[in-house]
Amino acid sequence: MAVGGYGRGELSPHSDLDVVLVARDNYDVGVLTELAKRLWYPLWDAKVSLDHAMRTESELRQVAADDLRVAFGLLDARHVAGDASLTMSSRTQLMADWRQGAKKRLPGMAKMTRERWARFGDLAHSTTPDLKEAHGGLRDVTDMRALLASWLVDIPSAELNRLTGDLLEIRDALQETTGRHSDRLVADYGAEVAQRLGLPDVQALRSRVVSTGRAIAHLASVSLRDVDWLLTPPRASGPRRPLLESITPGIAAHRGQVVLSERAAPQQDPQLALRAAAAAASRGLVLADSAAARLGRESLPLPEPWPQDARELLVRFIGSGPPLIDVWESLDQYGVVDVWLPEWRQVRHLAPQSAVHRFTVDRHLVQTCVEVASALSQVRRPDLLLLAALLHDIGKGKPGDHSEVGTPIA
Repeated sequence: MAVGGYGRGELSPHSDLDVVLVARDNYDVGVLTELAKRLWYPLWDAKVSLDHAMRTESELRQVAADDLRVAFGLLDARHVAGDASLTMSSRTQLMADWRQGAKKRLPGMAKMTRERWARFGDLAHSTTPDLKEAHGGLRDVTDMRALLASWLVDIPSAELNRLTGDLLEIRDALQETTGRHSDRLVADYGAEVAQRLGLPDVQALRSRVVSTGRAIAHLASVSLRDVDWLLTPPRASGPRRPLLESITPGIAAHRGQVVLSERAAPQQDPQLALRAAAAAASRGLVLADSAAARLGRESLPLPEPWPQDARELLVRFIGSGPPLIDVWESLDQYGVVDVWLPEWRQVRHLAPQSAVHRFTVDRHLVQTCVEVASALSQVRRPDLLLLAALLHDIGKGKPGDHSEVGTPIA
């Protein structure tokens, strides 16, 4: 059986061939070992990069039960040669095992995913993105497909497949450029990768990587929120009910997320998006995807100059610490940030000029707000500290000294 990327038919030029030789239980081990040698050695002699295993049906189920990554790879099993009925029965049993035990395995999956995100960062905002392991990379696609196979979480599969194809094209071009198995898009390769993809320059490549990575990361984050809800213990008084906890007019909390209530009217309430953002981030909650999407469609610009209470809401929002990142990203994904700050378009996805920077300019600005949040009690004007953090590089991407260009913008 082909498994993993080989099973899915998603090999890049220098990917390994992941294969498993499967036998019925109680098959003669000596015969099976000899058969494996006859299969593997010609491939090794031909310099084929091979990741192989030899299992009986029972062993296959056991290793899938013991290792989540192996289980995900086996969900993509595809017949290559031999007894097709054995492949079909093995795959059917593996899928049934996964669906039956998925809910018990979701905590481990969620923990593993968040640890990976913390280690590799965001694909969209990293200066040297890992196309596979980063948040928004191909590993997230594998995880989401496993969630889809569990029937526990709903994810738009057509959109996921389209984005996956776009990211695989970029990785193919990267590996053709480097001539080796590589998932890190190093700046030195950018020009040739862009050329292979038919893009005019490195900035166009950067925009494609960022837009694709952000969209996949968004789907992955929303799906993980659904996992968190599935794992929330029911109330002691009875089954969970879709109760809304009112926060402010038009805004409520539900399932650990901030949502818009029935009376919300973004087209008549220009400050609604700011109130929702501040309510979510200050409470350590996330903004529901449906709420962010509606705010993006219907929000109106604020009066100029902004009213005092609107400025206070913005300061409260950007001073919320780490929860700011997810809420800002959701709003930026749906265009709400552009309604607030049209100048943000200039720095969105913009690559930094210095190699010491970890993030794109837009994420660098948001991250600066997060970093200074712990120091707000040490200054007389925390509002100025936060606004300086948010806008200190707003002049980048334009001709001239960015501090001088950015001053009138700020």
